[in-house]
Order: sequence, then structure tokens, then C-alpha cells
Amino acid sequence: MDGSMVRIDDAREAMLEEAGWIRHFEESVPPDPEASGTQIAGMTGGKAIPRYQAWAVKDGYMPSLSWERAVGIALFDCRAQQYFEIPMNTEEAERIFGVDLSMAFSELTIQIPEYYSGGYWYGSRRMQMVVNIVYQDEIDRCFLLDFSRAELNEYREVTNLAEVVLAEYEAIEMTDEGWYLAGEGGEYFYLDEQGNRMEMPEAQDCCGYQDGYAMMNDEDGMAYVIDMDFRKVSEGYPADGVAQTGDMFVIYHGEEQTALFMK
Repeated sequence: MDGSMVRIDDAREAMLEEAGWIRHFEESVPPDPEASGTQIAGMTGGKAIPRYQAWAVKDGYMPSLSWERAVGIALFDCRAQQYFEIPMNTEEAERIFGVDLSMAFSELTIQIPEYYSGGYWYGSRRMQMVVNIVYQDEIDRCFLLDFSRAELNEYREVTNLAEVVLAEYEAIEMTDEGWYLAGEGGEYFYLDEQGNRMEMPEAQDCCGYQDGYAMMNDEDGMAYVIDMDFRKVSEGYPADGVAQTGDMFVIYHGEEQTALFMK
């Protein structure tokens, strides 16, 4: 706030050291000619530890992923210079996310879906974010997380993951305002900020909200612009599907794609 700069890596190491983490220096391991396989000739810690991947900062928070201590999902509070971290090597994470540590070395992918706002792409909204966990052909699920509900240990690791996960579906799309878009089994609907499913008209397809409006593909095969009360505020457009991309809505009809800009 005073214009000074703090490196996120420095803030993280300070946090770990305050919690009792001890920096390890290089330690050589002499080779054993009688042992088979690959040996580690040396190991370093401290400033050589893997760093977090960074996303754009929104509302003072930055979502991130880490390969440190296995796989970690985190939200960084830029004002307090502190992390909220979800370690993946716990029984609770394995039960909720359906993954275990061995998957990290076999095509496990954790992604943070982004949404468009004011000309930029972000991965969080205040203290909420979505993570998409994919493992081969077995798992492809999205989780809506709210770190404002988190209880933390001395390492600022979340200890109540079940309360932090608000919703789980095949697809969840965040928006800058309004409801979150979700999908399950070919059905599309909206979630409120608590992760609850909204009561809304049945739709063949719908898109995320932009400036208080979205598009919904109705059962009559027509797409309409709707407001946040799900009222139709435009004429109908023949459509097989709809999407929200940046500042425009996209209507898919056969091989045609039509962009609709909001004035």
C-alpha cells in the first residue's frame, strides 16, 4: 500500500521460517557402486525449492499452484503477504479430490480456469477460486473453493477442506459478478456465491454472466439474452449453443458462429 515491493518467494520463505521450517543446505551423497538404479548425487533446499506458479492478482488475492511438498493449491493474500494452502498429500484431500500422491507422477493435471473481467483474465474472485482436476480418463472434476472459510495450522495449511469446498461438478465457470456457471451430465445451471444451485428455467445451454447479463439457449432452440432474474431481455436467435467470450456472447448454429456485443 505504501508503494514498496515484496517478492512473493521471500514472503513465503519468511512464513515458513516463522513456523519453524529450517533451511537445508547442499548435502552430497557418495555413490554406491553396488547399488543399482539412479542415485541422487546431491540435494539442495532453501532457495532451490520449487516456486509457485503465479496468476494475475484480483481483489488483492492471487491463486497459485505449487509442486513443493507434492502438489499444492493456494491463494496468496498480497496485502498480508501470506498463503492459504491446500496440501494434496492428506487423507482429506485424497477423499475429497479423489487423488493420491502417486498420481502426481502419472498425468495428473491441476488447472485454475480463468474468467474475463475488464480486459484481463483472472483465476480468483475475492477469496474464491475454481480448480479443475484431471487424471487420465478417470477424473475430470471442478471444485469451487472459498478460502474465507479456511482454518489453518502453523504452516498456513487448510485443515477443514470439506468446509472450503463449496461445490463440485464436471464444469464450473467463475464470473466477475453474478452467478457461477456449472454443468453436470449435459445439464447447465448457475450457482450462487455459496455454491448452491439456483432455481432457474430449464436450458439446453447457457453461458457466464457479463455486466449482469448472460445468454441462455432455451428449449425452443432459440438463444436469448437474460438478466440476473433470468428474464429474457432480447429477441431470440436460432442456436445450438452459446458462450461468453470476453466482452461478447457467441451463438453457435450449425457451422455458423455469430458474435453479439452488449451496448
